[in-house]
Amino acid sequence: MSAPNPQQPALDEQNVMNGFHSFLSNALAQAKAERLLEEEILASAESDIMVAGPALCLYFAALRSSTNPPSVPIPRSSAPGEPPLSLNPTTCPPAFRAYFSIWTAAVPLIQALPGDEQHDLARIICGREPLSPSTSRQDVLKRIAAELRSVAIEISQRRTFQERYQADLQAALDHGRPMSPDGRRTPSPLRATFVPPPGYEPEEKPLPSTPGGLVSSPTRSSHQYDRPPRSPYPGMHVVNQDAPTPYSPAITSSIPAVNGRAPSPAPASPRRTSTHTQPTIPVRGHTRNQSSSSQFLELPGANNNASGASGPSIRRSPSPTILTQQDPAILIIRETLYAALADVLARTPELRSMLKTDPSRAYFASVGLAILEVSLTSITPEGNVRAVLGTELKLGDAPQNYRPLMQELQRIGTRSRELEAEDDARAMELLSASDDALPEPRMDRVRKMLVKGVARGWEELHSDEEAGAMADAGQHSQRRREGGQRRGSRSQSPAGTALELTNRINALALGMTKLPAFKERQNSIFKVLASAR
Repeated sequence: MSAPNPQQPALDEQNVMNGFHSFLSNALAQAKAERLLEEEILASAESDIMVAGPALCLYFAALRSSTNPPSVPIPRSSAPGEPPLSLNPTTCPPAFRAYFSIWTAAVPLIQALPGDEQHDLARIICGREPLSPSTSRQDVLKRIAAELRSVAIEISQRRTFQERYQADLQAALDHGRPMSPDGRRTPSPLRATFVPPPGYEPEEKPLPSTPGGLVSSPTRSSHQYDRPPRSPYPGMHVVNQDAPTPYSPAITSSIPAVNGRAPSPAPASPRRTSTHTQPTIPVRGHTRNQSSSSQFLELPGANNNASGASGPSIRRSPSPTILTQQDPAILIIRETLYAALADVLARTPELRSMLKTDPSRAYFASVGLAILEVSLTSITPEGNVRAVLGTELKLGDAPQNYRPLMQELQRIGTRSRELEAEDDARAMELLSASDDALPEPRMDRVRKMLVKGVARGWEELHSDEEAGAMADAGQHSQRRREGGQRRGSRSQSPAGTALELTNRINALALGMTKLPAFKERQNSIFKVLASAR
């Protein structure tokens, strides 16, 4: 393996992004040829194609890397005849170094896999079951897949990626089509229907109100939503185009009863305690050659403490709704999440400062924390949702096309509580063994990665582990001198459980951007976020 030239300067971010999208189109085309992704999935943007696509791109790039340390050749768009640029640890732009470090760590692991395991890894990346009946290596494959998907999620949350992904999907659909008599490639009859979610930049001017009291955005033309959006989940077909506004107690009386119970004011959600302080492809194997502000939540810092009460407070002001009498469950699901959104904003000042530098990141971080909050505090042992409107929503009460969202919330809540219980048991075991070096709870790692991003959280985690390993080495020597030895208190999550859970939460946040009750309201939610600055 040849080493990259250390004298090369850092590459321009735009060159790196152009190169990534070029590789992404090829990766999607290869995944289509190997039947990892069906054409219908590419066209409909169903499932988690926003995550699987870029993760496959990283996987194929790892197979083809031939340098040490790993690098990626970037074509020169301005000079096609010139040798490609090299994206390596030296030339990687600072904005992408965290992602690149995760990818470079995965490259030797991927290249060392046998061909059948490489293929199984690709299937896992796409959310499919591995073909190998052996389970001895599946934990390793799942961890590699989780790390690649974590980077893919970070990429998918970038607005520049979202605006170009439809073209990448269409290029993959058109790839391999027969040539027409005039020498042109025949386009695919399938068209990629992926549409980016609404913009994340907060409006500088107040948004005008429609006659119904709803906020409309002048930056989005009405024809952009003429085509009914596809669901982010297989089999989910969204038909409701309503765009409800934030919850207020004033509208609860207009919401019909669910399960025969009329909604009533919700009790305060139980609050968990934590040691965490919220931060202020059909072949086996692959080859390398192949608007008025009163309509919104009032947030801390907006001088809303006129009553003289100490500390931050959140007041939900009355606002109208355009939900019909047949849509109570949609309102309940949405408003439960939005109430949690306000709570996490109040407890996480870092999110408000993030709005100035990375509004898209701030949105997904806020929604991710809200999803975690609801899954921990609002899911009953029976799997029902204890809603802000004072009612308990069962899975059967939700419209068919929203049930996958509830089911994923239930799974996230179940897994989160399992991790908390396991961490508590481990802490008690260590304390009983007089070990005062307790590991960081995995739920705290999850929250950290949701706020900072998986890549930056991954960097901090590994930095902490290196420091911990040095400390553990000293403790180990001391224990040997004392004639005893205990299990080290610092280790990565088994099979990357914290990372896997973070990926699930982030993937659900991405999927929610394609549901009408959430998509049509994102501009307004960002106005809420902006008011917190």
